[in-house]
Amino acid sequence: MEVQPALEVRLLGGFQVIVAGQSVPEHAWRRKRAAAVVKLLALAPAHRLHRDEIIESLWPDLDPDAAANNLRVALHHARRILTAGDSAEAILPRVGDIILLAPGYAIRSDVAHFETAVRQAWQSPEPAFTRAALDLYAGDLLPDDRYEDWVEGRRTALRTSFLALLRRLAQLHEQRGEFDAAIAALQQAVASEPVDEDAHVALIRLFARAGETHRALNQFDRLTAILASELAAEPQAATTDLIAAIREGRFQSEVAAPIWH
Repeated sequence: MEVQPALEVRLLGGFQVIVAGQSVPEHAWRRKRAAAVVKLLALAPAHRLHRDEIIESLWPDLDPDAAANNLRVALHHARRILTAGDSAEAILPRVGDIILLAPGYAIRSDVAHFETAVRQAWQSPEPAFTRAALDLYAGDLLPDDRYEDWVEGRRTALRTSFLALLRRLAQLHEQRGEFDAAIAALQQAVASEPVDEDAHVALIRLFARAGETHRALNQFDRLTAILASELAAEPQAATTDLIAAIREGRFQSEVAAPIWH
């Protein structure tokens, strides 16, 4: 049985392509739209898109002829960059109006790998599955394309999954009485999304449940400073009520409101 050559596309935390074991150097992607075509196809279901979908994403304001010409040029350069022993057409073929990414290759995408691991993590009560999924998140999707509209929605969804997994990991550890591990997960969550008041509150509650009142109060001070600096806002009333209960010794873990809701 003939083994397919491999194509690996990394999109989390940065863009990298590895063709048949050879990494494409970063300087090869100096033409941004050539790279963008590959990124779009790597993110697309089955790694295929109609030419009009690519044009709408990359050149939405150009007239059809100019946009179509830009796509031809971008494909030409992308094919030259990605060719590794095959004909240029083989790695980015066009079938009618459909553009495909390396249909004869075994394609591995870190985004697809992460999304699969996320589904497995939510199906298992074992913290190890959640941690394994979190370890696959190397950073936000395509940070060098931060202002591209075609990236924004997917980037937000992936980041939301990452943050939700951190909260799940904390919950799983807390349910086992593993407070140190739960606290570490929530500390990572608030470091990743400093204005997430719910994550701060969950961390404050965990500190209080663990008998670390001083750390709970310090966490509230940090939350207050972050909200004032970043959002010109104050903590919610429920948060200040919680802190008052902790300060006054009225917080009791066995009757406190649940951390997770």
